[in-house]
Amino acid sequence: MKLEITERGENSFYDEFLYILSNYKKILINPKMKVSKLTLYALKLTIISLVFLILFTIFYILDSSFKFFIVVIGLFTFLVILGTIYYFLIRSNIKKLKNKEGTIVIKFNDDEIEYNSDNNFKLKWNDINNIIINKYSISFIPKSKDNILMSIDKKYLNDVLKAINKYKKEELLVDNSQLY
Repeated sequence: MKLEITERGENSFYDEFLYILSNYKKILINPKMKVSKLTLYALKLTIISLVFLILFTIFYILDSSFKFFIVVIGLFTFLVILGTIYYFLIRSNIKKLKNKEGTIVIKFNDDEIEYNSDNNFKLKWNDINNIIINKYSISFIPKSKDNILMSIDKKYLNDVLKAINKYKKEELLVDNSQLY
């Protein structure tokens, strides 16, 4: 079975893919884990750091004799800056992934899945820990980091399910699309 993808997915797909990629070990251990957008995660961390920065700045204004507040304010200023940089780096990576051109060809065979784009990758069915259906993506989670993690936009769900049924790999399927 062959699947040709000519158009790139939405930002949400790439955002979710980057979250899966960065949380691979957690997802490998707990495939029922709720997957989020990585930009949302970065934004939450930045806002939490900003709230603490404001709180400790207020504490310092109220009691400037306690010099430890200066250190804490410096730390949270640093964390806000890092969080903001992290957020924009994620957005930049999403833009790069989305703007790639070319057709992606995915071939489902008896023994493996071939992913052909700029590079060619193969993932054997035996090396797949789970196939997870998320809100925006379908991810093929390998058993080890030595293999490639593949994700396909969820709009191709019916085609992927046909391949899973054809090759009798239903036991690998985990549906997390209702976790949102």
